[in-house]
Amino acid sequence: MPNDNVRELPVTGPPPGSGLATCRFCGQTKVVDLDVFPDPTAADEHVSRECGCHGAYEYRQELEREQSLERAKKQIEDLFGKGAPGYGLLSAIDEVKEVLFEAARLVYDFKIKDLTVSISPCVKAKVSRSAKGKIVLNRSDVAAFKQEV
Repeated sequence: MPNDNVRELPVTGPPPGSGLATCRFCGQTKVVDLDVFPDPTAADEHVSRECGCHGAYEYRQELEREQSLERAKKQIEDLFGKGAPGYGLLSAIDEVKEVLFEAARLVYDFKIKDLTVSISPCVKAKVSRSAKGKIVLNRSDVAAFKQEV
């Protein structure tokens, strides 16, 4: 026996100019603006990054890790590689830059607190983490001259 107080609502789709995108981790859908995300893959990527599910959280964490390590790699190249002469400094060899990048990865992943590398008697590099969780690269060049007369 049907209840007269209950009525069926019409099924409608997203508003005009909008579409549905799906989180790849939990399957939730969200209405997105097709002018901003004309490509369905980009729309799904956006929803997957913005979703509140655990899979999306882990995905955002991994993206942040990759971006931080890429920035660290660029800064290592700037301070110890091709960019060093611009600061009036000597470049380090590739193996040293690789060690510094690996140190940055270990610091970011909380495997080590910091690492100091003596590149030469006058040049030291330190990789650490700031209170805000950012990777900190420090290059110190000390010119010490001693003369006996």
